[in-house]
Amino acid sequence: MINYGGTKPLKKVIKKIIRSSYDSISFYVISSFTSFLALLPKSLRFKISSLCKFLYKDVYEYINDKTLISNNKKVVYFFTLTPHAREIYFAEYAKSLGYVVVIFSKGIIREENASYYDKQFRVKNLFALILISWLLKSERQQFFGLNGQLLYWLVKLRINPVIVDIYDTCEGIRNCSTAQRKMERYVIQNSDSIIHRDMRVGKLYSSIDRKFRRDILISDAPILRSKRTIPKAGDGDIHVVSSGWVDGKGNNILRTAKILCEAKIHVHIFYNPMQDANTIWAKKYSELEKITPYFHIESPVFGNKYIEKISGYDFGLSVFDDSIFGDDTWDYSKSYLASCGSSRVNDYISCGLGVIISPVLKFQIKMVESVSAPLVIADEGFYIAPKQKLLNARNNVNFQKIEYACKKQRKSQQKNIGILYENINS
Repeated sequence: MINYGGTKPLKKVIKKIIRSSYDSISFYVISSFTSFLALLPKSLRFKISSLCKFLYKDVYEYINDKTLISNNKKVVYFFTLTPHAREIYFAEYAKSLGYVVVIFSKGIIREENASYYDKQFRVKNLFALILISWLLKSERQQFFGLNGQLLYWLVKLRINPVIVDIYDTCEGIRNCSTAQRKMERYVIQNSDSIIHRDMRVGKLYSSIDRKFRRDILISDAPILRSKRTIPKAGDGDIHVVSSGWVDGKGNNILRTAKILCEAKIHVHIFYNPMQDANTIWAKKYSELEKITPYFHIESPVFGNKYIEKISGYDFGLSVFDDSIFGDDTWDYSKSYLASCGSSRVNDYISCGLGVIISPVLKFQIKMVESVSAPLVIADEGFYIAPKQKLLNARNNVNFQKIEYACKKQRKSQQKNIGILYENINS
């Protein structure tokens, strides 16, 4: 019941007005400052980046290494604030096309991921990334952002054409500010080339009067890295895994986990390594583990050990409880959910698992269907008799067909990326 006469709604209105005013002011300040910097001539910006070489002496020496020029090596430079799966994904493609891959990152690159890059540099801040991008002049540059607004400074202050890869979007996430949305829209409108992994960016740029010349959908096409052992017909044990970000809000899977455990289905959960497992929502998952032998919180694993571990299960879980049980999703709009891709779904397919997906996650359903992997839609009927549905789908798998479909997708994407890299400065 809404209390129209109480103080709570008034407080919310005041907070909303203050936040909106702060957003408008902060965006105006950032926009004005970056616009001023963008007016500086390219030659002056190059001189500034050279004068600031004490901030990144090792980078400066590498860029001016004459052996790179004499050997006529093709190089692609990655810029990222927070390294994620996409940088690794494109490093594999770039190296297969004969490119040397150099990454500049503000965040930590995990040791198990270091081998994907020929050279890696850790920089202190966004300012250093901008200066390095100026220093490189006309070299191939690819900017990676967990969302569009994080790339605002890099895109607005670039000297030459760059490729932009947007992992997620601010648009569709309800707690993102107006300033964040404006910065993201600027990036999409003014980028030279955009690569996007799902349809969220596509929906955004279809509504924007954009200037960029090229855009391409490069979803996370998997490689079948492992083939799980198919259980015998009489084996009634089913193991389901949830890998990646979960919480007590929009990424809540607690009710689904309880229903599966009540049906005597084992549920294994691997938290995202960046998450704090000591929060209030995490305690609820810990409590579930204490009361049922079918729920298991697993220790984080990485690299080949991760693939090996995930391959031991039958199905991967990609569900949003709020959308399944008729609640209004806390964090995301329905359009956002319908359009978003998923690294975890890519991992499940790579490990030979079947995938359980909420009906609202339409793009993810297409991801699974496109490679003919086992698919179970987590609709109302699924929750009535989950075990029987999973038993029926578990052994219905053709690894040869999945492997062929994965290779076909990746071959097509490799060709498109090669064309994009060759033509970025044309």
